[in-house]
Amino acid sequence: MPYASKAVSYYKALSGSPIPLITCVTDITAHSEWINDHTNAYAVGSEEVRQLLVRKGIPKEQIYVTGIPVRQKFKNGESERNSRPKILLMGGGLGLLPKRLDFYQHLSEKIPADMTLITGKNEKLYHKLHGRFKNIHVLGYVKNIDAYFLRSDLVITKPGGITTFEAIYSETPILALNPTMRQEKYNAEFITKHEIGKTFILENDARDAEHIAALICNNTQIEHYKQRMRQMKKNYAACTMTDLVSELTTALPLGGTLHDEIFSFNF
Repeated sequence: MPYASKAVSYYKALSGSPIPLITCVTDITAHSEWINDHTNAYAVGSEEVRQLLVRKGIPKEQIYVTGIPVRQKFKNGESERNSRPKILLMGGGLGLLPKRLDFYQHLSEKIPADMTLITGKNEKLYHKLHGRFKNIHVLGYVKNIDAYFLRSDLVITKPGGITTFEAIYSETPILALNPTMRQEKYNAEFITKHEIGKTFILENDARDAEHIAALICNNTQIEHYKQRMRQMKKNYAACTMTDLVSELTTALPLGGTLHDEIFSFNF
């Protein structure tokens, strides 16, 4: 969150502390809330964000393209090869998914795939859909979301920044559903530009299901998205958050008060 970075920057201004402040921008954009005077380095998700920060006056040598960090399980796991396509539908922790029963009815009837729908903390939607459709397995909040990404051939979701990179590291092509917020629109543009998925605006339940069916059955297109994700992962491996932290802390004395400060302000 930008506010955590702002708080540490304020602390450094008051105390004169030499603690390096690394701001990890978790959007695929660079609005001014992320920028603070006492930031030593910015870790960003793409070259486009790097260029945006440069145009806002940040020295380019302070900006590192690391990708948006995700849990290690997304990086260490291996994607499954499925005999029948598998689709993951999710709307984040709040389960921001379509509420219409007809939408899910058409998905179940028209799409030749096994579908897992994760409703997160949206218990109302869970009880509404659970056990109702033959080809849709409905779950509530899960702690091992990485396992569902890794076993899926396509994820249909609201395009959040972290979710986008969880998909990249698990090599799960993205169908970005109804981007409405500013950040979601930037993320959807990133997905389309880098050919790791496509944006999809829901308009008609029956036709929407047919379009999704056409995509999941297009093995050539799905494999193209996966290959693009593999290349992006290689690019991000050239500069990791671990490398960046090591570079900025190598010269620091790790004794006494400074050592305590570093761990007290580890966001």
